Amino acid sequence: MNFFVQNREKLYDSIPENSVLLLFAGSLQHKSADAFYPYWPNRDFYYLTGMKEPDLVFMAYRKKNDVKEILWIVDRDPTMVRWIGDVIHKDQATAISGIKDVRYTKDLDSFLGQCFISSSFTKLFTAFNRRDLKMPYSETEIFLQNIQSKYPYISIKPLNPLIHSQRMYKNEFEVDAIRKAIHITDVGLRSILRNLAPGKTENLMEAYFDFELKRNNVQWHAFNTIAAAGKNATTLHYEENNSVLKDGELILFDLGAQWDLYNADISRTYPINGKYSPQQEDLYKIVLDANKKVIDSIQPGLPFSQLQNIAKDTLYQGLKSIKMIQTIEELDEYYFHGVSHFLGLDTHDVGDRDVQLEPGMVFTVEPGLYIRELGTGIRIEDDVLVTEKGCEVLSNQIPKDIHEIEVIMQTSR
Repeated sequence: MNFFVQNREKLYDSIPENSVLLLFAGSLQHKSADAFYPYWPNRDFYYLTGMKEPDLVFMAYRKKNDVKEILWIVDRDPTMVRWIGDVIHKDQATAISGIKDVRYTKDLDSFLGQCFISSSFTKLFTAFNRRDLKMPYSETEIFLQNIQSKYPYISIKPLNPLIHSQRMYKNEFEVDAIRKAIHITDVGLRSILRNLAPGKTENLMEAYFDFELKRNNVQWHAFNTIAAAGKNATTLHYEENNSVLKDGELILFDLGAQWDLYNADISRTYPINGKYSPQQEDLYKIVLDANKKVIDSIQPGLPFSQLQNIAKDTLYQGLKSIKMIQTIEELDEYYFHGVSHFLGLDTHDVGDRDVQLEPGMVFTVEPGLYIRELGTGIRIEDDVLVTEKGCEVLSNQIPKDIHEIEVIMQTSR
């Protein structure tokens, strides 16, 4: 509870006087007939409240130095309780969030009307999650349209820059959750290694991973698992996972568990038959060298953009040494994505990439090579925490050296 209280108190320092803050948890989305998609809590809402239930609303308002906060929850419907289970109660909501004033959402509209008509509030802060103009209007946007039409003198402001600048730095609570997600991801990958063999299928390998996640009480994956064998690995976000594994090919896994809504994001590339060929070994070592050099460079003060430059230069020098390319411009054919993204409540977490590294930042390091003419894709991805003196590789326990991987596979067989 203290974690969520502290997050709110820090955010309040950035909210000006005569302002209202509103955040929506989100609702179940209809899938088909009487089925709904799994509920996915709004991450900003969770970061401030700790609440994972749908249809909740968090509100805070400031007058001078006085900040009041209210959590709006759904009233209990005895009939629906018999069908889908109970909803959160007021005392439970307070125990989780630390918010003492808990009310029912059926009264929210009238309360806001009182605030905007009879008080001196002039600004409304909320979070927008629109990624492009083609997206349908969200619950938040529809609500704000109504607010703007009823109270046109209210200025609506984005909360995203304020809360996302906080989320970019992880505290001990958050790092521990990421560690747990990484540990379970490691367990799943080792299960894959023990069972990997020609003639099996990509989705069977995915099933070995899924079993370990369920066995360790993981509710959600960090993202859809990529199990890409052979040429499938040259497609960056291949997700079909239905091909047969062939002797002599590599298989690329990009996957992660989620723990308490915090994510792991790991990539490893294994030989299907348990042994890298000489050519595969040469390419793998180039990617591994880039992975390690980027990690070795991480320290406070380094520009985030410099990580990509280090990765590209290492990959270029490696491919040039085996005479696959001559110029760095040719590298774009074989490496076409960034080497890092922030990691946290979202797998591709919020954060400004035009910054220098600082302690508390958590991000991935994931160089790769994708060579379509060879039917080979290789990516090696670790999760890293910036520390006062350098960095800690949170996924350091997950095997990535050639000898270690081959020994595990051969011993298992």
